[in-house]
Amino acid sequence: LYVLKNLEDLTKRPAKLQERVFKKLFKQAEIANYSDTEYAEYEESLKRYRDLKNCIDTSFDDGKAEGKIEGKIEGKYENQKETALNLHKLGFEIKTITQATGLSMEEIKEIIKNSELK
Repeated sequence: LYVLKNLEDLTKRPAKLQERVFKKLFKQAEIANYSDTEYAEYEESLKRYRDLKNCIDTSFDDGKAEGKIEGKIEGKYENQKETALNLHKLGFEIKTITQATGLSMEEIKEIIKNSELK
């Protein structure tokens, strides 16, 4: 009843009507009072906001997917390095390690060299 009686003055509300659901109701009532020009500007503003939000959300999702792919690739490479080092410790030849891991001879030699420095 308060809303219906006081639509012309939506800024002065009792504390009980300051809750979120009432704020949304009052905002909708305020929008309903816009002139045709104001409403068109409001809709255009809303459209720009939604377009921008969708672009940001899409970019975020793309970045997340790209990060997951990079993480998987890095994880796979780390596993290959670990496997190469373990095979070397077991006495396998570099040629065999190359075939087993898919790493190049240079990469395997570098991995072995770095492990010996530690």
